[in-house]
Amino acid sequence: MKKLLSILLLIGLSASLAACSAAESGGNSNTKGTTTAATSTSTPKYDDDHLMASQDYGFDLSKYATVPLLDQIKVSSEKLNENWLSEEKMAKEYFAEYKDTEEGYVAADGDRVNIHYKGYAADPSLEITEETIANMTNISYDDEGKLEAGFDLVLGSGSFIGAYESETNPEKNNPGFEEQLVGVKAGESRTITVTFPDDYGNSEELQGVVIKFDVTVNSVQQTVLPDLTDEMVKEYTSEQFTDVASFKAYILRYYTAQLAYDAIVEGSTFSGYPEELLDKYITEYVYDYIDYTYGDEELSDEEVKVIFDEKYKEAKENAENTIENRMILETLFARLNITLTYAEYKEELQAEFDAYYFYYYYYYGLSTVEDVEEYFGEEQLVLQFKYGKMQEILPDHVTVE
Repeated sequence: MKKLLSILLLIGLSASLAACSAAESGGNSNTKGTTTAATSTSTPKYDDDHLMASQDYGFDLSKYATVPLLDQIKVSSEKLNENWLSEEKMAKEYFAEYKDTEEGYVAADGDRVNIHYKGYAADPSLEITEETIANMTNISYDDEGKLEAGFDLVLGSGSFIGAYESETNPEKNNPGFEEQLVGVKAGESRTITVTFPDDYGNSEELQGVVIKFDVTVNSVQQTVLPDLTDEMVKEYTSEQFTDVASFKAYILRYYTAQLAYDAIVEGSTFSGYPEELLDKYITEYVYDYIDYTYGDEELSDEEVKVIFDEKYKEAKENAENTIENRMILETLFARLNITLTYAEYKEELQAEFDAYYFYYYYYYGLSTVEDVEEYFGEEQLVLQFKYGKMQEILPDHVTVE
């Protein structure tokens, strides 16, 4: 069952690196059984009508940022329709049916093929362990010597290795696995060549390596997408929407806000950055990197200086990007009169935690609302919730044409 999920707006510098370290140290990905979300029982920090601040800059935003007026923002109706058709297609694919085809049918993007495959290094001099080769091979036999079932792959689903494009290593450039199976017929065998990503996480042995796959196509089924109905929408969205019309209206409004915000970002200019804030974010970025990379290892002042020099350019770019995003958001919050009371903050935080408790617990090891607040920080959460309020009303202040 597919759901429309909210995603944390983590614009801050430290949160992304902290998330990595928490996933390693605090998360519990092997926990078995059922867990229960805990609700907040702490004493309130503020009165319910207290206005929460996402950032206390202490300087004049207009001195550094020029953000376009909302009546200057135009959103393309054609682009909105493209987004709706894409979302509609994903919903239809959730209910897709697969029809057997006649002999000679040519597989198209979106069709399902059943395949057996075996992977091996394109360069015969490159040694790859048998275990890795076995993981790239689905040819196996049962105790009676019968070939076991192949793998069902929907072409264009992005399930297998994608295209590799590099200006520095053009000799490694190859189309994706699925792209090279478009046009196959049942019973056909084909050798395809792919390049694994340089940062491929499942095996360091395969990072940036060119691999050949001998593929046998056992069958090809044509994908048949149904017309989207109200009942399908109810199931697809876990009854968040009850009919196609309300679902489409939500999608169009959601993308109006997204495209409008993108246009605002694109049209914003900056004359500089507050030095104190820039230095703060740069330092936080580097020290978060050190904490994540070196853990409890003690580093000398000289070693820290070397790391700081190495990461400075990257940290400065991130700091500038963060400050720019914050300036834009705070400007929009002010123009749209977006505020967040402590009562609203508590309600939003609890609702977010209840809805995505498993996500917080499984990936970050966070089991209470207080854990979430401490981990992400009050300022970051307030920023997220105010951004959510902005998304809801931004479409009413821009022009769709």
